[in-house]
Amino acid sequence: MALLHIPFADIAQKQLQGLIDAKVSEARDIEYKRDLYGNADADHAEWLADVSSFANTAGGDLIFGIEASKGIPSRFAPIAGDIDQEILRLEQIARANLQPRLLGLQCRSIALVGGGHALMVRVPRSYN
Repeated sequence: MALLHIPFADIAQKQLQGLIDAKVSEARDIEYKRDLYGNADADHAEWLADVSSFANTAGGDLIFGIEASKGIPSRFAPIAGDIDQEILRLEQIARANLQPRLLGLQCRSIALVGGGHALMVRVPRSYN
């Protein structure tokens, strides 16, 4: 029950909660991250590796703000702070460091009831 069949703009907390409720495991096209990537070079390298990994297969979704154990989502871990600034930062890192450039990378915040956000990144398949 990955989310690739749902238009990116239509994904809301309801669909993310469905992943948690159904215990949808990480797979080739979906990965959960509790926390955002940091600012160290190693964090940037991990972000770029995750994005390019999805791009070099069939594409997929990275979802931040969901806690998972052994790849199984268990609950929301809302992201606080300036989510728009974080989206801009991740997009800039990808734009500056992925060669060839990855076209169609999409990022958006999803407001969570009770406060905070989840951050969803949809990585398209790259044919380059």
